[in-house]
Amino acid sequence: MMGIFTWPRKLFYAVGSSIALYLVKRRVKKGQAEPYVWLVLARLYEIRGEIGMAVRTLENGLKNYPGNSVLKNHLNRLKLKIS
Repeated sequence: MMGIFTWPRKLFYAVGSSIALYLVKRRVKKGQAEPYVWLVLARLYEIRGEIGMAVRTLENGLKNYPGNSVLKNHLNRLKLKIS
């Protein structure tokens, strides 16, 4: 029998990040997305290896907050990572 503490670490990350993604996306859908929410969502995608989704998330965040330097910096960093 496999106990909760013997599960592979990847499984914990997958489940945990899925729950976090759900909660943050729900906040975005409700219109409660301050710049930091867009950044958290993008970082969750990045941690999961979904760089394209992270880039799209930051681009959407910048549509709502065009002058936000933190979102711009992270977007530029991810674009460099892709190239």
